[in-house]
Amino acid sequence: ISHEEIKGACGLPVGTSGKGTLMLSGGIDSPVAGYLALKRGVEIEALHFASPPYTSPGALKKAHDLTRKLTAFGGNITFIEVPFTEIQEEI
Repeated sequence: ISHEEIKGACGLPVGTSGKGTLMLSGGIDSPVAGYLALKRGVEIEALHFASPPYTSPGALKKAHDLTRKLTAFGGNITFIEVPFTEIQEEI
C-alpha cells in the first residue's frame, strides 16, 4: 500500500524490484526491454558499447536519446558508455 503517487509506466514503482543493467544497442529491442523492466519496478542503468568505426556515428547519439526517453517512465537513468573499439579489434 502506498500513500503517494509516483510517476511510472503503470506498473510497480521503479526501485521496488531491485536494480539491473540494460545493454542499450540503439535498436528497438533494447529500449522495449528497458521499458518492460521499468514497468516491473526494476531500477535500470543503460550501458552502451561504442565501437566506431564499426558502429555508425549516430549509434551513440541514438542510445543517449533512447535513454532520455526512458527516463519518462523511470526517473533518472544513468548512461554508461564503454569505448569498445580497441577491445573489439584485439578480439
